[in-house]
Amino acid sequence: GIVLSSEDSNDNSFPDACCSYGTIEKSVERIDLRKSVQPDQDHIRRTDNSLKIWVLEAKGVANKKRYFCEVCLDKTLYAKTSCKQKGELCFWGEHFEFHNLPLVNVININLYREADRKKKREKNMLVGSVSIPVHDVTSRYLTEKWYPVITDKGGFKEPPALRIKCRFQSVEILPVQVYQEFLQYLKTDYKSVCEVLEPVIGVKAKEDIATALVHVMQREGMAKEFLADIVMMDIERIEDDRLTFRGNSLATKAMEAYLKLTGEKYLHSTLGELVTRVLGAGVDCEVDPLKAGGGAALSRNQANLRNAVETTWQRILNSCTTFPMELRECFQLFRERLVNSGRQDISDNLISACIFLRFLCPAILSPSLFNITHEYPNEKAARNLTLVAKTLQTLANFTRFQGKENFMEFMNDFLEKEAQSMKDFLHNISSGIPKEVGSLPTQFEGYIDLGKQLSVLHILLVECVAKVVPSRKAEVERLHRVLERVRLALTQPQPLTRQVSAPSSAPPPDHDINNYQSLQRNIFRFNDPTVCGNSNIAL
Repeated sequence: GIVLSSEDSNDNSFPDACCSYGTIEKSVERIDLRKSVQPDQDHIRRTDNSLKIWVLEAKGVANKKRYFCEVCLDKTLYAKTSCKQKGELCFWGEHFEFHNLPLVNVININLYREADRKKKREKNMLVGSVSIPVHDVTSRYLTEKWYPVITDKGGFKEPPALRIKCRFQSVEILPVQVYQEFLQYLKTDYKSVCEVLEPVIGVKAKEDIATALVHVMQREGMAKEFLADIVMMDIERIEDDRLTFRGNSLATKAMEAYLKLTGEKYLHSTLGELVTRVLGAGVDCEVDPLKAGGGAALSRNQANLRNAVETTWQRILNSCTTFPMELRECFQLFRERLVNSGRQDISDNLISACIFLRFLCPAILSPSLFNITHEYPNEKAARNLTLVAKTLQTLANFTRFQGKENFMEFMNDFLEKEAQSMKDFLHNISSGIPKEVGSLPTQFEGYIDLGKQLSVLHILLVECVAKVVPSRKAEVERLHRVLERVRLALTQPQPLTRQVSAPSSAPPPDHDINNYQSLQRNIFRFNDPTVCGNSNIAL
C-alpha cells in the first residue's frame, strides 16, 4: 500500500496521512513539524477531521486476475493498496488513517484490475467505483459493510462489491487554556475517575479513555506514575495471580497504549526484519500432524519452527541494550510498588504480561496491526507467525505445552532450557541502565496534541459519567462540574480569526499556500511518499 499525501503540515490544506506501515512515527508522536506551520495552534479554536478506513476484500471479480484499490477523498487520490490475486478470496485487509483533513463530502474507492505484465501495452483497467457519503460514516464507531461497485461494464456473474470498514470524525478543539481546570483535575484525581468508571463502561470506552489519558499524562511528564497507580489498582482487584493483567481493564488498555507510544521504534528494530523474513521465506512451520501429515515432512516443519522461534528469541534477548528508557523506568517502578505492597512474587508475571502478552507476541501474531508490514499475511505465513508467538508466550508464562496442544510438546525442551534466560531478560528490562550501554537508549521525542487529547477525553467522559450508578454519583460531582464548564465554552460563538498584518507589497493571501502545495507536489514526485503509523486514538 502507498499513501500519497503529506504529514508535515498542520494547515487544513495539507492533510496528515497515516497508514498501517512505514515509518514508526505516529500522528500523535511525530516530531513537532506542525508547529512550524501553525505555531499558535494550542491557543486557537480549531477542528480536526480524520478518517480511518480498512479496504478489506472484493467479490464478484474474475479469478486469477490481480486487483488493487485507490482511496480518494472528494476525487483527490490519497492512498493505494497493494495488488492481490483473486483466488478463493480477493483479500487486502489494509488499513489507512488520515488526520487533519479538510472538509470532505465523499469517499471514493476505485477498484482496478492490474495490467497483465506479459502484455506490455495493456494498462490497468478501472473495474468501477464505490462512493460513500461522509455523513453515512461520521460516527464514534466503525461502519463495516459490502458496498456495490458501480461499473459501466457488463459480463459479471454477480455484481462486484467491496467490503469496507471506515469511520470519519470531526473533533472540535478549544484553546488549551480553556481545558486547564479539566487538565488539573485529571492530573490529581485520575485514580478516583478510573475506579468509578471501571465497572460501568465497556471495553471500547476503556480503550479510548485509557489511550487518551496515557497521551495526556505523557505530555505532562506523569505517564509512569499514572500507569503504576492504575496497574496496582488492577492487581488489587484480581484474586487469582494467574490472571494478572489478563483482562480488558483501563490499566491493561493504558499499558497497551503506552507500549505503542514509546516502544514502536524498539519493536520495529527488534522484530521487523525477522517477521518480514518469515512472511517472505515460504517455509512451512505447521507441526499439527492433522494438517502437516507425518514422517519427513513433519520433522522438517518441526525443525523450521524451532529455528524460527530460536532466532526470534535470540533477537529479543539481544535487545536489552536498546530497550526504551521510558518502559525500563516504568517496569522498574512496577517492581518497587510490588515490593512495597508485599507482592514482589508476581513481579515477573506482571512485566512478562506487559511486554509479551500485550506487545511482542501480538505484534508477531498480527504484524499489520503494529505497523511492521502493510499487507495482511497469507494463510501459511499467518500460521507460522501464530506458532512462533504461541511458543514465546508459553515461555513468557513459564509453562509447558500439554493436553490439546500435545503436538507442540517437542518444544518443551526449549521452554525448560530458556526459562532462566526469560527471568534474566525480565529483570534486565525492569532495572537500571545496564553497564554495557554506552549511551542512553532512545527516549520519546514525539509530539502529542494536548488540545486534541483533552477534547477527546471531554467527549468520552461526558458520555461515561452518565453511566455511573446513583450510589456513586457524589464521587464524580466535581468532574461533572468541570466537564460542564468545558461544554459551555464549546457553545460560545467562535471569535473571528486573528488577522496578521503584512506589508503592502506582500503577495496575495493564497500565494504562500499555492507555493507550499507546489513544493509538496515536488517532494512527493521525487521522493518516496512518507507514511506514518496508525494512531490508537478513537472517539
